[in-house]
Amino acid sequence: MNSTTQIAREAGRRRRRPSRGRGRWILLGASIGNRGLTLIEVVVATAIFAAVVFTLTGFYLTASSRGAEGRGETTAAFLAQQRMELLRSKAYSSLPGFAVVETVDELGSATPSGRFTRTTVITTPYLGTARLTKVDVRVDWLEFDQPGTITLTSIQVDI
Repeated sequence: MNSTTQIAREAGRRRRRPSRGRGRWILLGASIGNRGLTLIEVVVATAIFAAVVFTLTGFYLTASSRGAEGRGETTAAFLAQQRMELLRSKAYSSLPGFAVVETVDELGSATPSGRFTRTTVITTPYLGTARLTKVDVRVDWLEFDQPGTITLTSIQVDI
């Protein structure tokens, strides 16, 4: 290939026009080629992105707080049921000795730093009958500065 042919080919390449529609993106009605994005396009795109992120963050925070509330209620129900099962395993005559207020952790171990307060109330005789005893187990806790309470009630009969 001689230098004249090479110069002619390079000149021909320079004269070619870019093909229309290829290599261009359309964003908000403006074509983007070699010139880039305008400032208003960047601002609008950033605002749309921020709105989407803000909305999704709100959904996440709501879901996570509802999950924490559910965990608190489930744990409180477990602690009340745990105490009720313990009382069912005891002799009827010894029930009044189990009326107590205690601070417990998530597993039911008594500890001063526990999140849950478990109160056991024994009412005997119940409904004027010496052979009936009412057992109330109430568990209180604080979740996100909102108090929660679950109460289980059982009536035991001396057979």
